[in-house]
This record gives sequence, structure tokens and C-alpha cells, in this order.
Amino acid sequence: MKNLYITLDFEEDYGSPGKEKTYFCHKNSREFINFVKHEELKVTLFITGEITHEKKELLQPFLENSNFFEFEQHAYNHEDVFGSVEQKIENIQKGINSYELFFGKKPLIYRAPFGIISKEEVQFLIKNQIFYGSNFFPSFFPGRFNNLHVPTKPFRFKNTSFVEIPFSVASFFRLPIAVSYMQLLGFDLYKLFLSNLGDSINFNLHFHDLFPESAYFNTDLTKPQKIAYYRASRKDYAFNVFKKAIIFFKKKGFHSKLFIDLIQSLENEKLQEKEFYEIFKK
Repeated sequence: MKNLYITLDFEEDYGSPGKEKTYFCHKNSREFINFVKHEELKVTLFITGEITHEKKELLQPFLENSNFFEFEQHAYNHEDVFGSVEQKIENIQKGINSYELFFGKKPLIYRAPFGIISKEEVQFLIKNQIFYGSNFFPSFFPGRFNNLHVPTKPFRFKNTSFVEIPFSVASFFRLPIAVSYMQLLGFDLYKLFLSNLGDSINFNLHFHDLFPESAYFNTDLTKPQKIAYYRASRKDYAFNVFKKAIIFFKKKGFHSKLFIDLIQSLENEKLQEKEFYEIFKK
């Protein structure tokens, strides 16, 4: 069976580009939920600790439909992603604390903001008995990361119990299978790269990918960000790209599942093992 794992980074608009955080994109959450229910999808939400601490009301409609959703952890916020190791670990700890206070349990899976994580952060997660992560884009992003050496399939860090489930990428060019890239290129062009997909896809999106109109014009974006998100800011374009992607994957025989289902299936597989130094190259 071919499985599609839809993951939604549940956070502020555009990941804190400006001084003031906004949540304009979340006002259309009911539309997203109705689509998920109509298409019988399953979605894993990676939630920032700020939301479970300060914006709990944003989660309420998802909790009311919890049979379609899974709730995991996405640090506390995006502010310290380029800070010191100590700052980033503190950010993780605050996120975990906020998650536990809200859900009454420890998160099963962690996702780092912007796909940036260090060896020390993974070791901190292991110490705190979180053994699954979805942190790496096995791709290249100028000024952010070069992960072309990272495996495209789930792997385990050697001599640990920590399993990394990377974002999926398309074709030789390693284009992330993410709504933002589909919008940037246009889905008709992007789908030309969707060959040899395998049997498992980790498909990423954000609310600002789906409902950007208000946020695009009211958030303090930089010029490069304005250019990158311009196409998606057009009315009806953004969400329609996501719909086209879902139709495409369904026609290819993919079935939507939660990350917990993937984790359970991985327990029966012999995963590739990697040393820390092989992944965290200087």
C-alpha cells in the first residue's frame, strides 16, 4: 500500500518574520477541516508551544475532530533557530513543557523549526525520551542548510533509539514535497518532478501556504519572502494547489495516514543506521 503522511506545521504566520506575531491564516481552519473530512484525510499537526500556551483556541476545532488529526511538537517558537545551542535546547524544553501541560502527556514526535537541528538537540530529545523526529529536508536551501548528504528514507542514529523521518523530496533535484514549492513552481510544472515516489510520502504544509491572503498583506515580510510568496497570495490559488496535490496523490494510489501509523510500521523494519558525524557535518 502507498501511504501519504500529511504534516502541518501549526504555528504563527510565516514563522515569525517580523517583530509582531500574527495568526491571520488560522481564521480559515474550518475550511481546511471540512476538506480533510470530505476527502477522508489524516493530518499530523506539529504545534508550537506558544500556541498550546497562549493561543489554545486555535486548536479547539481540531480537537473537536480529533479522529482526523494527530498532535505533536514543534519547539516553543521559531525565535532561537539561529541562536546558540543553549538557546535552542531551552526552546525545545519550553515547547515540551507547554505540550505536556496542555495534552497531559509527552509528545511522541518532534519537528525542529525551519528544518534546522543540531546533534546536541537530538541528544537532548533522546535524554528526554523522545525517540522520533521529522526534522531534515534532505535538500539544499541557500543560507539555511545543505542536507544533500542526508538519507531520503527513515534512519536511526547509531547506538541510539532515535529515528529520523525526513521530509520527502522529488526527483534527482531533491525538491521538497511541500505545498510551498508546488505553489512557487505551479503544480502543473511541479508534478513533472513527481516520478518514482516510492510507497511513503512525508508531505509538508503550513496554514500560510493554504490561506495567505490576510497574512501576506499584514505581516512584516522581507522582500525575498514577498517575492517567494507572491503567487500563493493570490485569492483562491493557494488552497487550490493543495487540492490538486491531494487529487494527484489519490490517483497515484496513495492513502492518507497519521505519523503514528508510520512509526508502528517502522518498528518492523531494519532501518539504515547513521553515525552523528555522518549527518551533522561541519
